[in-house]
Amino acid sequence: MKLIINFVKKNIYIVAIFIILSVFTNLFYNIYSIQIRKVDERMMRTYGFGCEKWSYGFIKKIKNNYLDEKKVFIKSFESMPPIKTIFEDLKIDNKKENLILLNLKNKNDIKKININIKDYELIESLNNCYFYKKK
Repeated sequence: MKLIINFVKKNIYIVAIFIILSVFTNLFYNIYSIQIRKVDERMMRTYGFGCEKWSYGFIKKIKNNYLDEKKVFIKSFESMPPIKTIFEDLKIDNKKENLILLNLKNKNDIKKININIKDYELIESLNNCYFYKKK
């Protein structure tokens, strides 16, 4: 105990700066929330529950319910980093048999990616996110 008291006396400025920075950056709350929340909940809070942000929740639902081979073509119509970096087990489907369209607000935008939507069957949709399978 005496050792700790001597350390604090010698390094009072460093300890004070550490405490102040910890409070301003919510260090204690962040450590608590990482320990309490499961990985999926943290991912959904960060990357979106349904069809918002990166649409993590929608893609996870499609992956778990419909994709056996884990091959899918994902196209986001908003400028953001590719979602496939979050889902490492998903493979790119170059044949475009499984198609996930994210944040599609205008149906005419599908023409930009050279896909005839009439060849596909709508399996699931949520707000502006769609999952199609080729007929």
